[in-house]
Amino acid sequence: RGLADPDKKLLIIVGDSVYDCTKWQWNHPGGHLTVRALCGKDATDPFYNTHVAERPLKMLKQYHFADLVKDDEEGDHLDEATVAFRELTAQFKKDGWYKPDMWYYYRKIPLYASLLGAVVYGVLCSDSLLVHAFAGVGLALFWQQMAFVGHDLGHNSVTHDRATDCDLGLIVGNLLTGISIGWWKRSHNVHHIVTNSCEN
Repeated sequence: RGLADPDKKLLIIVGDSVYDCTKWQWNHPGGHLTVRALCGKDATDPFYNTHVAERPLKMLKQYHFADLVKDDEEGDHLDEATVAFRELTAQFKKDGWYKPDMWYYYRKIPLYASLLGAVVYGVLCSDSLLVHAFAGVGLALFWQQMAFVGHDLGHNSVTHDRATDCDLGLIVGNLLTGISIGWWKRSHNVHHIVTNSCEN
């Protein structure tokens, strides 16, 4: 399968084609583990549900390896869960659930600034143990809020522009919380591809 050996061909299926992602896995923005987890498998649904822009599909075509050949009698034979999942996803896209809502984040900025400002003020302008304790609670709340935003940035779901979300992720993750956005992508994104797999 090539899952544990990067020297073997890492082939995935998307639609009716097979793609060789052996070299691309190391450049994948979501980390190489997400690609490896789908090695030798049908990655159609994971691919289209984690890549909402057109650019990834155009890039994928560069790694075309072969076309699938299906028997006429074989057909697609999709199970009920897959059919239901695709119908639900199509409905979500039609209803606009995947469109970024920047105003949601703009409205949150005053809250984030207030929390961080209160923490800094409490630590620098007071010697009271009680004030410092409240500042600690405020810092915990601030980090918790930043974790939510960092999660969305890590999935490129804030602006849907990979470069912009990555730059913002460096600020929210690396600078404000001390969590590497690159490490987070490599370790977390695979969880959404093979959610309940003990193998990954």
